[in-house]
Amino acid sequence: MSIILPKNYGDDFEQVLSQPYNKYRDNLPVVKYTDSYFTYSGIGLKRFRLIEETLFSNITKKHRQHFYKYALYKYFFGKNIRIGGENILLLHNHWSKGYHHWVTECLMKISLIKPSEFTLVIPDDYHRFAFDSIALYGFKEIIRIPGNCGFKINAVTLISNPNSGHYAPSLLEPFKQQLIEKCANKCSIVKSPDYIYVSRRNERIRKVENEDEVIGLLSGYGFKVIEIDKLNFYEQVILFSTCKIYVSIHGAALTNAIFMPKGAKVLELYRSLKYFNGWMNTCYWNLVTASGLDYYYQFCEHGSNSNVSVDNTNIAVDIPLLEKNIKIMLGK
Repeated sequence: MSIILPKNYGDDFEQVLSQPYNKYRDNLPVVKYTDSYFTYSGIGLKRFRLIEETLFSNITKKHRQHFYKYALYKYFFGKNIRIGGENILLLHNHWSKGYHHWVTECLMKISLIKPSEFTLVIPDDYHRFAFDSIALYGFKEIIRIPGNCGFKINAVTLISNPNSGHYAPSLLEPFKQQLIEKCANKCSIVKSPDYIYVSRRNERIRKVENEDEVIGLLSGYGFKVIEIDKLNFYEQVILFSTCKIYVSIHGAALTNAIFMPKGAKVLELYRSLKYFNGWMNTCYWNLVTASGLDYYYQFCEHGSNSNVSVDNTNIAVDIPLLEKNIKIMLGK
């Protein structure tokens, strides 16, 4: 796939082009294993070898070694249970407790099988959005794994993970349409705003420190301020299914861009690259463009907690530059 540049591409984005752009997998094989072990987080072992379908082919060697040691430790020293029965399905992975990984790496895989034929195994402490979403698909049964237990299975079906942070358009489109149809019957939202800004004001980290100024500007252009934590899964899907322009700081809420109609526009507010050797987590650039949307970006100065981990940094948004980008998106 050729690189799809941001619509407001500038020299400050050039350094990002050295990173892999949307190197997705075209298909995700459905495979079966017998007499296997899985950690609570979904890392699999068969005869003390890692089960490749429970990992990501684009992870580093260091990550593989970590996962292998972790799985071995849990096998020998952790609490483990046995799960019996037929047609057991495992979808989750080591990172999928988070909204982004759950939706783009796990939930999407359901479209590749017939859910009614399977009993789904899922950790008991997953968030409500996970259980709300799987309730849409009519699995034969749901088995909730009790607190941090590994599990041994006589026979299990796995669907290979996509490359994390990279998305196949051919898989996204049918998944999106299917999910919107299913959520429409579960949602009370009648009319959604055309322009949305998502606030993280209630979060502990990765916030916009001058958000009052940002909201003041965006409100003047007709944007509705949304706090994602106040919406259930169905409401998020339907809310964004008609959204035309979406602005948000880098974070899991941007995952909802995949539900937007083709040709819609997304602006990601991202921390300045000058403090981290030009590295950017490009998952939302990849996701937005793979979904047939127009991607825009704005790099922002770091806020008061600039010494935290790379993508938990608060930002301060340049308001005149934000207005310039909004005008570009609106065609003014």
